[in-house]
Amino acid sequence: GNVVVVNGVSADQASTVDASDVAHIVAVTGGRRVNLGFLQTCEGLGCTEVRDVRVRQALNYGVDIQAILDAFFFGKAERAAGFVNPPHDLKTLEPYPYDPEKAKELLAEAGYPDGFKCTIGSPNGRYQKDKELAIAIAADWKKIGVDCEVIPYEWTVYSTMLNEKTLPAIFLIGNGSNFSSAWYDISTLATPTQTSNYPQWGNEEFAELVASLRTTYDLEERTAITDRMQQVIHDEAPWLFIYMQVDWYAVNNDLNWTPRADEIVEFTSASW
Repeated sequence: GNVVVVNGVSADQASTVDASDVAHIVAVTGGRRVNLGFLQTCEGLGCTEVRDVRVRQALNYGVDIQAILDAFFFGKAERAAGFVNPPHDLKTLEPYPYDPEKAKELLAEAGYPDGFKCTIGSPNGRYQKDKELAIAIAADWKKIGVDCEVIPYEWTVYSTMLNEKTLPAIFLIGNGSNFSSAWYDISTLATPTQTSNYPQWGNEEFAELVASLRTTYDLEERTAITDRMQQVIHDEAPWLFIYMQVDWYAVNNDLNWTPRADEIVEFTSASW
């Protein structure tokens, strides 16, 4: 039979699909957070530097993420403010603004007035424009004195390095969500040594909040705790917060269908 839906369409192909007689593009913001992590346990270029919160904050200020997203994804993607997916994200969090002067000030405070050298590891083709995002981010960082080489890897090699914590100081990764709760997303960072804590980041206040949550059962109190956790993650910046990946689907013009945000393709509500 005829193909009615194609998932995994690249943003570059969207205009071609829309110009066809048979299909159109439906873009949906998914649940996969795409970020750069700052590995806290590595040795090598940039490793000492990214252990300093001022450096991590500087790197968040020092890149025009929204301009990069607009260029790659045609206005469909927005910079993330934190690490939790909607609808459980802390609404008062604001994305780090692009402020290269603030970035330079923070680097100077941390002892790097002339910047530093580093390496960014990235998968090549695992996520939408993954390698290209890393390259564009490195170009902005160079303007604040941070000179990073981007090294792309095939996914099987990259995933092994990710789990073994042998990636460079800075690395690109996507984390999925089932949209069930803030804690579902935050729990990947619960302890510095767990496998899912890709940056191997830890923080004293965060650890106290984790312990408190484990003995708290009132829903409002739990929400207050996870809200504070989100603020700590934002301020401590173990990640360069990029965006929630936009998933692009080519859909037959005769099909009435809305894709899900969790990347599951099902047609129970579809119609012709």
